[in-house]
Amino acid sequence: MKIGIVSDSHGNLPLLHQAAAQITGHFCSDLVFHLGDDYEDGRRLSGGGVKIRIVPGLQCREYFDLHFSKVHVEEVDGLRIAAAHTREELAHHAPAAQIYLFGHTHAACIELKAGRIFLNPGHLKASMDRGYAPSFAILETAEAVVSARVYEMNGAIRLEQQVPRSALQS
Repeated sequence: MKIGIVSDSHGNLPLLHQAAAQITGHFCSDLVFHLGDDYEDGRRLSGGGVKIRIVPGLQCREYFDLHFSKVHVEEVDGLRIAAAHTREELAHHAPAAQIYLFGHTHAACIELKAGRIFLNPGHLKASMDRGYAPSFAILETAEAVVSARVYEMNGAIRLEQQVPRSALQS
């Protein structure tokens, strides 16, 4: 299964839609996580047969509304995924998972720590922000391995990590 991950679009709908077109078109993902800032941007991705999971970011009114959860957890292809806007939210409020998705810093990263994958897809705010070009991520789950890749908007791979499922903590 292929899962698309975006974060920190901050109202930049052209970049968000460009990333979404690659995620759903080129990579054929039918599930996309939008990790906040801007919650409304994530809502705009809804429809078209693609499942969207949205968590609010610090700059969203939904972040301060108790009716909206700051952390989303679900099992996908036998793996528990926890998603939040910040890594701190995950540390304080997420139950144990094999994969943790977060944004906020605008700096893409893929880390394997203590048998868990931590993935930040970067940002879609502008052509450059905080010294980083825009990017998005694809998480691919297979029978034996989980692959995480962060892509530049031109499709070039910026970061890549492949982890055997057997190395992930349950």
